[in-house]
Amino acid sequence: MKSRRTGFLVLVVALSACATPAPKPYTGTTVAHVQENVSDKADVTYLARYMLPGPKRGADVIYGAVPAPDNTGNERDAAGQVAGAAATGAAGVNPLSRSGSATAGYVGAGLGLASGLFGGGDHGPSLNGVSGAFLPAQVDGVTIQTAEQAREFVRAETRRNIETSAKRVGRQVVCVDQCDGNYPTFELRKVGGQALPYYDPPSLYVTVYIRPMVENHAQNPVFEKIVGFSPAWISAGGNGFFVCMDDQAPAGERIKESNGETIAPNRCGGPYAHPLERILLRTLTASGRYYFGWRDKAVFAWKGQVFALGDIEPQTLIKYEIAPSTDLPEGK
Repeated sequence: MKSRRTGFLVLVVALSACATPAPKPYTGTTVAHVQENVSDKADVTYLARYMLPGPKRGADVIYGAVPAPDNTGNERDAAGQVAGAAATGAAGVNPLSRSGSATAGYVGAGLGLASGLFGGGDHGPSLNGVSGAFLPAQVDGVTIQTAEQAREFVRAETRRNIETSAKRVGRQVVCVDQCDGNYPTFELRKVGGQALPYYDPPSLYVTVYIRPMVENHAQNPVFEKIVGFSPAWISAGGNGFFVCMDDQAPAGERIKESNGETIAPNRCGGPYAHPLERILLRTLTASGRYYFGWRDKAVFAWKGQVFALGDIEPQTLIKYEIAPSTDLPEGK
């Protein structure tokens, strides 16, 4: 059995190594959407925690500040629960569990996260963009044995998901750059006339940054509880699964990665605020094995859900969920 040690998740420790592309200004209008409460707001905030200032990224801080849902689905104040966890752990109360299950041993593990589990990751400024991919040892009946296999799985699944998303909105997918590579750019070309009564350009160009995968040898009980498995493979660097969208074809000098790989210069100018783009983010993250967030675009996506971002405080980072029912016109 392979050993696991403290220091989990390279994909978020080295966030500063992979800068978020500078977006171009967008002057178009956005579309009204229905807001839904987030029942697992603390969990989602924890996944997006590297958008918070360093001292506010710990599980004890986040779960102590973000209201927890009660049995009716309404939020109740969670302040004080985590602060007193060390003293009350013997009673079997787990403030880091959204259901309050009796796992006193887990409390101690969770409280230790802010003080070194990420090897210094609890320091530094808030980050503009966070994204990542993480896979179990077996996915869909396939055992992943190497980092290359893991990256190829992400690449192939991403292509399938883009095809699925395009079909939903009446578009055809044409790969225009690095079709068999790890930084592919796709043109989502509209088929027929206007399909959506809002932002619906003739083409949407999507570039996905599928950065190298590395084997994970550490544990993070809080993260594993949220995602439902222990990741065996994780994306390296901070924006390990970054998504650029624009209605203009990439043009200009190619972007060069430190390992020599190059990327089409997608200017990332899409608003990320319209159903067309939200449907893509929902589809890309639906499996729960990917997440994507960009503060400049005020969006965070995970497990097929898209959330609006607020101020960079634990209580307000995740404002609300954008209801999927508003993504497509009735009857679509």
